[in-house]
Amino acid sequence: MGTSQLHALGRNRKFYAVDETTFGTFVKPTGGDAVKVLSASFDPSQERKNREDSRATRSHIADDQIDGKKAASWSVEAYLIPSGDATNSTTIVPDIDQLLTKALGTGTATSSPSKMTYTLNSNQDLGSLTLVQHFNETFMEALTGCYVNSMTLSIAGGEEPKLSFEGGSSGTFIPTTTSSTTGASTATVDGATSSSLSFDVQSGEGKNFKVGSVIKVGSDDNGGEGYEVESISGDTITMVDIAPSPYPSFSNLDAVVPFAPAETVAGQPIAGILGSLTVDGSSFPITSFEVTVTNNMKAIEDEAYQAGTTDYVPGFRDVTGSLSIRCRRDLAIEIGKRPDFTNRNVVVTCGSATGATVTTTLARCQFQVSGVETPQSDEVVIPLEFKALASTAGDNEITIAFT
Repeated sequence: MGTSQLHALGRNRKFYAVDETTFGTFVKPTGGDAVKVLSASFDPSQERKNREDSRATRSHIADDQIDGKKAASWSVEAYLIPSGDATNSTTIVPDIDQLLTKALGTGTATSSPSKMTYTLNSNQDLGSLTLVQHFNETFMEALTGCYVNSMTLSIAGGEEPKLSFEGGSSGTFIPTTTSSTTGASTATVDGATSSSLSFDVQSGEGKNFKVGSVIKVGSDDNGGEGYEVESISGDTITMVDIAPSPYPSFSNLDAVVPFAPAETVAGQPIAGILGSLTVDGSSFPITSFEVTVTNNMKAIEDEAYQAGTTDYVPGFRDVTGSLSIRCRRDLAIEIGKRPDFTNRNVVVTCGSATGATVTTTLARCQFQVSGVETPQSDEVVIPLEFKALASTAGDNEITIAFT
């Protein structure tokens, strides 16, 4: 917050991942859709083409620009946060469930004790998300039709384990900023139980909102849910599905600001000093570990008469990673084992307490041949890069269990 003006601050970010019923169709977030993140980035773009036909000037003319395709990519980084409760026999789903499910394919819940296991599948329909981030009633942005192209779990000596995700979207980008009302609101009954509400904002500031913007007007936040904008005409904002009479009433100069519901989140980050890594049942003293699931999504973005991406198709899946160990005498044998490409069972455990442990299992890792790091004076390090592969049945390269 600035001295005289409210500023959007990254530390005040609220982030939400919401399951969509229809690809690319915005879904208003609820408190239970909140996810605690370290960082998040939305990268929208709008192609604008120059006219290339003949003219008497070498200049590109402002009024002759041609609209092209819309696109938007995104990325998120978060602590690895379990949300199980050792004293609760029911399953508590981690806040990051929606992203994990879209990355891997399947989330299966069990109880007694609390447990959530994420596994792979070969379904074409991995679903899509509306992603939203809100910054202290100053700025909010949303992307629809978001899919996960890759997910990475990373661990480094002493640091908290982290998950990162990146992907594409339908290209629909919904930015929301602020304004204030001019005059009073007008309610219109559309049906027996549905109504719309219209009001005007300051001249030229209708563009501060988009269809799908979620807003608060004055002190009215629609009972903690926010109002979703259905249409905008100039500086007139219309919202739908307003509760029946008595209808909300807005006054002149009421602030119109982005709204996000109160977060409902659980769990604490896992400490980097808790856990272990084993290869074929033997403990390895690693300096770092990383595994990435890449879905190789193909965006359907070349259809005529469509402004953005209308769908996506998963490609062949790659599960790759690396771990690093110091070249101790008892571990140096790993250098010579690599060219054999033997299937190795790698189990990575983060945390130690029931309800606060995440175990990643890679049952068939084949270490790849690569160089050994030989510094001038410090310890030699053996990098063990690997491919995590499946059995004949497929879809079992990796499992991630919250227990």
